[in-house]
Amino acid sequence: MQRDVLIKSIALFIFFSVIFVLMLRVFGVRELMNTIGGSNPSLIFLAILIQLGILSLWSLRWKVLTGNKASRLFQYLQIGILLNNVTPSARTGGEIARVYLLGKMEGIPYEKGLASVVLERTLDLFVLAIISIFLIPFSTSSALTLSSLSSAVVLVLFSYFIYKLSHSEENSMKIVNWVCKGIRRISKKNLNEKLIRSTSKFHESLKEIEQDFRKISTAGIITSLMWFFTFCRTELVLLSIGQSLPIWQIALVTLVYSVAGTLFFLTPGGIGAVEISSLLLYTKLGLEREIAASLVLLDRCIGFLFPSAMGLFFLAILSRKIALESY
Repeated sequence: MQRDVLIKSIALFIFFSVIFVLMLRVFGVRELMNTIGGSNPSLIFLAILIQLGILSLWSLRWKVLTGNKASRLFQYLQIGILLNNVTPSARTGGEIARVYLLGKMEGIPYEKGLASVVLERTLDLFVLAIISIFLIPFSTSSALTLSSLSSAVVLVLFSYFIYKLSHSEENSMKIVNWVCKGIRRISKKNLNEKLIRSTSKFHESLKEIEQDFRKISTAGIITSLMWFFTFCRTELVLLSIGQSLPIWQIALVTLVYSVAGTLFFLTPGGIGAVEISSLLLYTKLGLEREIAASLVLLDRCIGFLFPSAMGLFFLAILSRKIALESY
């Protein structure tokens, strides 16, 4: 697996570099490099620290949902993020890897690990849907109102889809089969029969977590904090290049590119769809083109490439302890 992921990671960085070069050509090498080169390093460093805080909160949320106190959850999370970033968005390979690592390294039943990542996705979508609804009154133009409303509709539909998919016995079997296929690519073990027998246990684990008000409420608060700090990180990056926008506008752009990256899932990590949608909205909000492009590139380096690099580092460490033949 490590060699395969390394190749995909190199391809990812090449792909991102191509996007960077294209932006340089479109927006002008001198203008873009002057803007990025003139950014405030202290604010960039603070944005990186905030990103580390976001990842730590994510790890804490996973710990709350699984009830596991393993110290390596942060490492498993970064590996999962890496795998999500080097495979097309729709494949969600990182979630499969996280479920597998929990079971292999910590002895957590696969059905419990699967229930935790399903609830994570549901919480993310639910919180984003609520935020998008609250943003509608702040929209100052028909285009921004349409963006907020469209994001709200898509996020609500996704939340409902995941909820129905995971709470139906028949649909849960589809999820289990999907996990089986993914794990077969990680391990030689044929877990089909074992996991299919565990479908009912998956439902039990899901209901057990959902009925624990303390767990769900804590995870919901952590999720809200994660997204709030994501908006703050982007605001800091923008401040580092001498510009600013109201936090609600930053939140709106984040919502739209999150939806765009999910809908246009053919590229790893939504590369392309995220950058284009962000650029269009930032320029619509009044930022100059080179400022918007610099913001997108710097923010993606911190929020996308940085966690991917950490994931590759942790994968190299864990690969000595676990034999993963292919992904």
